[in-house]
Amino acid sequence: KIGFENKLAIRLKNFINSGTGIKERYDLSKVYGMKKEWFELIKDSIILEQFHIDINTANSESFEAINGLGEKMSRRIIKFRNSLGGFYSVEQLKKVYGIDSNVIAQNYDVFTLTTGQNKINVNSTGLKNMVKHPFISAQQAEEIIKIRSVYGKIDSIALKDIFTSKEWSEVKYYLKWE
Repeated sequence: KIGFENKLAIRLKNFINSGTGIKERYDLSKVYGMKKEWFELIKDSIILEQFHIDINTANSESFEAINGLGEKMSRRIIKFRNSLGGFYSVEQLKKVYGIDSNVIAQNYDVFTLTTGQNKINVNSTGLKNMVKHPFISAQQAEEIIKIRSVYGKIDSIALKDIFTSKEWSEVKYYLKWE
């Protein structure tokens, strides 16, 4: 529509849809057949839309739009997210089995977190629901319930002996005391 030859227009479209995408306007100058003078004429008119994915609400198709994340990996991300109750950090994507850390690094600015994760109320949740969470073992869930039965309402201080410091650094984002 802006006057490129049909062959170049097709190459431009294929380049854009290749999965690499266009992150900077100068990426267009890499397309075979794009003359420097043509690029200079249009470069100031190029507007690039920023693509963002909320990793706590994205569907499989949204993840698949990322170069390097296919259908299988997208399903794994969603399955892991659902087992956690949501992500608290983009860094948690690295814990998804088989994911390429380079894909995460290259798309770090694409991934966002605008929604929070589901939290387990340690004062009311039953054993069965606690052990569903991948960061809480059956033994830890039993300990929480024992402490709760002795002391009534509990807070984070009551849980300090149940989890190691490393375990606590991950599980604390998924617990609430209300």
